[in-house]
Amino acid sequence: MSVARKLLSMSKSIKFCEKLGIRVPIIQAPMAGISTIELANEVTKFGAIGSIPVSTIDFRSPSGIDKLKSIVDNYEGGKIVNLNFFCHEVVNPVTESQITSWKKMYKEALSISSLDHEDSNFKNGNISFKEYENNESVIEYLTTLKPSIISFHFGHPEKDTIKKLQSAGIKVAITSTSLEETKYLVGLGVDILVLQGYEAGGHRGNFLTSKHFDENLSTLALFLKSKKYVDDNNIDIDLVPTGGIVDPKVVKLYIDLGASAVQLGTVFLTSPEITNNKSYLLSLLNKQDFKPTIIIDSISGKPARAIQTDFIKSLITESVRFNSSDLPPYGTMYNAYKTLKPKKITNQDIGFYLIGQNYFQIDPSLLTTKDILTNLTSNINSINH
Repeated sequence: MSVARKLLSMSKSIKFCEKLGIRVPIIQAPMAGISTIELANEVTKFGAIGSIPVSTIDFRSPSGIDKLKSIVDNYEGGKIVNLNFFCHEVVNPVTESQITSWKKMYKEALSISSLDHEDSNFKNGNISFKEYENNESVIEYLTTLKPSIISFHFGHPEKDTIKKLQSAGIKVAITSTSLEETKYLVGLGVDILVLQGYEAGGHRGNFLTSKHFDENLSTLALFLKSKKYVDDNNIDIDLVPTGGIVDPKVVKLYIDLGASAVQLGTVFLTSPEITNNKSYLLSLLNKQDFKPTIIIDSISGKPARAIQTDFIKSLITESVRFNSSDLPPYGTMYNAYKTLKPKKITNQDIGFYLIGQNYFQIDPSLLTTKDILTNLTSNINSINH
C-alpha cells in the first residue's frame, strides 16, 4: 500500500474517533444475554465504545423506558455508547402444534421421556423495534438521550425513524451481511455499516437473503466488496467490519484497508465482566481443546454460530425432521430454551456457547478488559483527548 493510500485509510479511523469523541477505533459488540454494563464501562474507560444491548426490554410497556433509564444510569460513559436494538420482522404468536413439535425435538435430542408443560416459557423474550417504532415517547426519549450510536440487528427501522434519530445527532448503525444488504442500507442513508462476516459468533444479522441463498461471505470479502461499492460511488459512510477479529494484526489490517473502526465480541468473552459461559471457554482455551463451531438455528429460531457440543449436534440432527414453520418463531423459541436450560431435566450440558470461529486466538493470560484492549490496539494509532 502506498504512503498516500495508507494515510487516507488511517484518516477514516481518525475521523471516526474524532466524531465520536473516542481514543481508539473499537466498538464492543453488544452480545445480548452475556454482556454487562460493567464490560461496557471498562471498554469506554479505555477510550473505545461500549455497547448496551436492549433487545430484551419490552418498550411496548410503559415501564420499558424506565428500565432503559435504570441501565443507562449505571453506565459511566455518558453519551459515548452504542444502544443496540433487534429489528426483525414481527413474529406470529406461538401455536400449540409448534410447542408440541419443539418438545418432541428436545425430547429426542436429549433422550428423555417427557417435558412438562411448565418446563419452558413460550413468551416472546426478544421484542422487535418494529413493534414500538411508532411509539412517540420511545423515539422522544432516545432523541433526548442522544447516545453516540443506535444500532440495529436483523433488519432496519423505517427511513423516517432513521432521519429522526440522525436529526438529534445520533449515528445510526445497521448490520449488513451481503453486498445486497450494503447497497440497500446505503440507500436508506445510514451512517455506519456493521459488516458481519460469516465467521462471526452469535446471531447472524441477515435480513434480505434467506439462509438458503446466503453467500456466507467472510468478514474480509464482505468488507472489500462493500468498500469497493462505496468508493466507486463516492459514498461517505463508515464501514465497521466484525466477525473473526481477535488478533491485533487483523485489527491493524482493517484500519489500514480503510475501515472506520472494528467491532469485536468473541475476544471479550474471557473478560472479568462477562458473566455467562466464561469458565467453560477458559477450560477449552487452557486445555487447547478447540472444538469446532457451527451455525445452528434450532435453539433460537435464527442462525447463530456456537461451539459444536454433543447437545448441539444432537439438536441439529433432530431439527432436520421439522420445517421452520413447525417450530416456534424466534423470541418464543429462544425464551423456551432459556427457561429450560437451568432446570435439572438431564445431566447433559445443554449450554449454547455463542462464539466466533477464531476463538482459538484468544489469549487467556490477558486477565482484564484493559489488557485485552491494550493488546488489540498495540499496532494502531490512537487519538489523545
